[in-house]
Amino acid sequence: MIEREIAEFGRRMGMPSFALSADGLAALDVEGLGRLYLERGPDDAQERELLVYVALPVPDYDTGAPRRVLEACHYRHAHPLPLAGGLHNGNIILITRLPEGRATAADIEKAVLFLGTIRDQVGAAQEGRP
Repeated sequence: MIEREIAEFGRRMGMPSFALSADGLAALDVEGLGRLYLERGPDDAQERELLVYVALPVPDYDTGAPRRVLEACHYRHAHPLPLAGGLHNGNIILITRLPEGRATAADIEKAVLFLGTIRDQVGAAQEGRP
């Protein structure tokens, strides 16, 4: 079922043969967003999830990045989707998850747009914008 929704998401993005790899992962470079990943969560989870996350490079000199990421992920923002973030190997990682059994192509699209909004907030400070 999730495979069909992921394929539909790909069609909406102009990639008719989009699918996860045999390992359950797909990665795309999306202009203005960074590298977008879709990944199936572990089989042993009570309810399997689809992980949707972005990675964008952060310069070594940007010492404020960790604080901005943590601030963006704070629960007081009452985001419409679960959000976690951090830094790994010189990249800001922003991740959300969808219950696999209820995820639709539209939900995946909304998750990507949501991560794009958060990316803009985190990146705006990085680029010196208000």
